[in-house]
Amino acid sequence: MMVLQISGVILMIIGIVCMLYGIFIFTRSKPVQEDDYLEKSILSSIGNKTEEIDKTIDEFDKVSGEVLTQLDEKYNELLFLYSLIDDKKSEMAGLSEREPQITKKLSEFQELSQGTSDGKKFKNVKHDEVKRLIEQGISVADTAKTLNIGQGEVRLILELGKM
Repeated sequence: MMVLQISGVILMIIGIVCMLYGIFIFTRSKPVQEDDYLEKSILSSIGNKTEEIDKTIDEFDKVSGEVLTQLDEKYNELLFLYSLIDDKKSEMAGLSEREPQITKKLSEFQELSQGTSDGKKFKNVKHDEVKRLIEQGISVADTAKTLNIGQGEVRLILELGKM
């Protein structure tokens, strides 16, 4: 009987060990499943964030392209303005070269305008030049070219001179 008691105790110990092993395996398997769930949710969250980041990068790329286009347009406008400034500088240099001619014409005009304050009739230098060239036998066309005026103006001056 003692053998039966010992074998009963051994069986009982084996049963307790099997139960503890079963409990250990059962409780151990749940965290593994929870870890898998956490891992899947984290990967899903990372995937969603990656999609959001990709969309943001695409939007940024579009905006930066538009900004770059606008900068190119402004750059071209600036180059155009610089070329206009250079053209105006060239024109101003040409005016400074013509300054003596302009001063001469201005002094002639001042001399003529002083004559009108004395009650004298205003005298036009162009009219005198036209009359002088025609009296020298130069044609209307050549007179117009010489004085840089139109042929019609030369004829008008001649007609007015006859009055």
